[in-house]
Amino acid sequence: MAETTSEESFRRLRSLLRDQLQMNRLRELREAALGEPPRVRAILGALLEFAELPESLWRPLKDSLNPLTKFEFGLFSELPNAEEWQSK
Repeated sequence: MAETTSEESFRRLRSLLRDQLQMNRLRELREAALGEPPRVRAILGALLEFAELPESLWRPLKDSLNPLTKFEFGLFSELPNAEEWQSK
């Protein structure tokens, strides 16, 4: 099995979010995430913003976070916008 870099993986994920999911499904995912722990909301929001999806999709996730809290993003800490989403 060939391994890919995190950059290649994020680029592929961005493509999947943009091209293969319908906007209604992403809204449903966002709504479900709003009931999840803050770390989940932060990571999903960072992914949606990274995919250059409309701000109206990810802004409710960002607004739901306490701006003083930092989150452990694990592998997602390599997202270019992770710090903006309060990654440690």
